[in-house]
Amino acid sequence: MLLNNPMEESWKDLFSFNKRERNGIFVLCFLIFLVVLFQQIVPFMIHSQTNFDTSELDFLYAQIREDSIKNATKKKEYYNKKNYASTFKKRVKKEWSTPHKFNPNDARVGDWLAFGLSNKQVQTILNYLNKGGVFRIKSDVSKMYVVSEEMYTEMHAFLLLPDSLGTKNKIEKSFIQKKNTTDQIVIIELNSADTTQLIKLRGIGSYYARQIIYYRDKLGGFVSISQLYEIERMREETVQKIEPFLTIDTTLIRKLHINSDDASVLVRHPYITWNMAKNIQEHRQFEHKFKSISDLVKYGLLTEELYSKLVAYLEL
Repeated sequence: MLLNNPMEESWKDLFSFNKRERNGIFVLCFLIFLVVLFQQIVPFMIHSQTNFDTSELDFLYAQIREDSIKNATKKKEYYNKKNYASTFKKRVKKEWSTPHKFNPNDARVGDWLAFGLSNKQVQTILNYLNKGGVFRIKSDVSKMYVVSEEMYTEMHAFLLLPDSLGTKNKIEKSFIQKKNTTDQIVIIELNSADTTQLIKLRGIGSYYARQIIYYRDKLGGFVSISQLYEIERMREETVQKIEPFLTIDTTLIRKLHINSDDASVLVRHPYITWNMAKNIQEHRQFEHKFKSISDLVKYGLLTEELYSKLVAYLEL
């Protein structure tokens, strides 16, 4: 009888499995297979799920960026215009600070300010004129209590008034009359007269008649007889002599449209510089159209003095 080797029996026991153990090994292998399979499939599943549409998010980002750029540009333009308006005000104020000859009966605010009067003092003079007061001779200006002796001395040479009534009456009788075979005095409407009518005034020859009409066309019409002093080479004594024989129809004035006329049109007026015209055009393009003519002062495009000089020529 042969006996089994104990060593051989131990090796057989090590590699032999009962039914339960074999089932466990099978389940374990199956689970390992599932894990490996899951690891291979999951990356493809995640990639397909995360590939979503980002067009709406991209559009929102682009819109936010565009709005930010617009706001920054508008803010920059606002401060640039604000700084320019401030500089413009200072420059125009400086231009009007130099004394020049003027008729006190229809003088602008800037004419008085140039001699050191305050706005309140100027308003006192304007109130006097609005109530029917008039300055007939130069010394009448000195009677205003707001005009000191020093101020009157300084402005005396700039006043376009006679020194006395006797001199004025003498000038009117001897110099201004109808220039034809009769001595009848003629009254001429300045905004409709032609050269033939103007030369009937003694002292106004063909040269001055043409100059008057030329400057009238540039202005768009006269609003005050004192504007004749602005004509090149026009003598003061000549204007003083013909003034009582001139009338002005302001309904004939040609207007400028500040909400539609280009800078090239506005600058043709002798009171408007290129910078002023360009400023007005840019304001209505980049900001908004003017609701009132006084907006020109409100937004710093014109000073009050220049506005009072131009207002008769402007409309929306």
